Amino acid sequence: TSYTLTVAVSVSSGAEQIISAAPSVGPYKVPLCIGFILLLAIGNLRGLKESGSIFAAPTYLFIASMFLMIGTLIFKLATGQLHGGDPVIAAPGAGFEAVGLLLVLRAFASGATALTGVEAIADGVPAFQKEEWKNARITLTVMGIILAAMFIGISLLTLKLGLVPTADNVLISQLGHNAFGNGPFYYSTQVFTTGILVLAGNTAFSDFPRLFFFMARDNYAPHQFGRLGDRLAYSNGIIVLTVAATVMVVGFDANVGRLIPLYAIGVFTAFTLSQAGMVAHWLKHKARGWQVGLPMNVLGVCTTGMVFTITAVTNFKNGAWIIVLTVPVLVAGCFAVHKHYTEVHEHLKTEIPTSPDMIKPVAIVPISDFNALALQSLALARKMTDSVIAVHVCDDETHIAKLRMKWEQWGNHVPLEIIESPYRSFLRPFMAYIDAIDRQRNDDTLLIILPELVATKWWHNLLHNQMALRLKAQLLFRPGTVVVSVPYHLRKHKHVQRRRGRKRPPSDSEAI
Repeated sequence: TSYTLTVAVSVSSGAEQIISAAPSVGPYKVPLCIGFILLLAIGNLRGLKESGSIFAAPTYLFIASMFLMIGTLIFKLATGQLHGGDPVIAAPGAGFEAVGLLLVLRAFASGATALTGVEAIADGVPAFQKEEWKNARITLTVMGIILAAMFIGISLLTLKLGLVPTADNVLISQLGHNAFGNGPFYYSTQVFTTGILVLAGNTAFSDFPRLFFFMARDNYAPHQFGRLGDRLAYSNGIIVLTVAATVMVVGFDANVGRLIPLYAIGVFTAFTLSQAGMVAHWLKHKARGWQVGLPMNVLGVCTTGMVFTITAVTNFKNGAWIIVLTVPVLVAGCFAVHKHYTEVHEHLKTEIPTSPDMIKPVAIVPISDFNALALQSLALARKMTDSVIAVHVCDDETHIAKLRMKWEQWGNHVPLEIIESPYRSFLRPFMAYIDAIDRQRNDDTLLIILPELVATKWWHNLLHNQMALRLKAQLLFRPGTVVVSVPYHLRKHKHVQRRRGRKRPPSDSEAI
């Protein structure tokens, strides 16, 4: 849920930056977001790899543009070129809350949500150069300083200038206008901010499929998510993330204000469980340093759990119920998948002998008439086993008589069983016949050879009864039964006289 909302929030925020610079794009916000998502999906499906060179330039340009904007605004305020506005105070009545514990807690939850993402350093420690932990610590420290400087600078300047975000003009855009006017620096700031937000969404496209790979490897997700696609990417995970993020963007009309609380709930659910896991670890193992680690993680459980509770309660009616409901359902689904794979591993038994010498196949070939389709199926069946039975289900005595005559002329190379069905039913009498053979030959393996007509055009399928498909669907759930399809492609054959071999086509008896 967090990765899905990361994509939805990132592309929605990026679209808002564009709309702030070009308000005429406003009506196309949702299609613009969907376009960003599809662009990321296509890039990742084609094997786009996350690398420092891809992320470095947009990141540095964004940081430079933010500090240039903050520095310009401070200079203009200090030199009197820009004057501060009145502080904005919410008017009582319009969702106003009394200043008290709840307001403070909501402010704390919002601030904690704004800081999510810095923990990514901890996830990527092995990617650093030696000594990894030192370089990761330095990077985290530098990133924390940059984050604090930008966050404090933007917050204080917003308060000083009395700015309020609107639906078509976000705070970064308003600050950029005050700093640079409508010049190229303003538009470059908006472009760099959009770029960094879209790249933030790409991080989820890298990690979401990998997460599902680990879950599939441990049997908590369908094994399809553990398979690499043609471009060595986990294509199924990418497709699922694309669909889920698109649904969120469309469902919430790409509204960042409505998506952020959902994002916070998902993130802090994971944080709370992670901290609780560390508490259980310290209590169970009491490893070195547990006296310091245990109180720290207990504090973490309380803090992150409080943020989760506050955000879930205060935003429950605004869509937070979706995450509160979805997460337990997903967890239950994962356990159900794991239970299924465990049962498959523990209870998997072969229904056919594993030794070739022990297999005694009995081939049953359902036929509709004495034709080329039946002959090629019978030929294959006789090649596979000496025990072959042709079965014809019919209620027309005239047709039965003609079929018997053709069969005798052919030479009765295979026993023919005629099953009369007075109610024009095929499946039920044929399945009953298979059951009867199975009871007679309990130790034999039933081999059903199905002649199957394959049309060259899709609408040709509407002109045939597709009995083979219906029979395969029935036999799929019958234990100890092997089904072999013998296709007969409906196409025009070119009569080409071969130089080698026979000059006349073989007779039916020779063919079989």
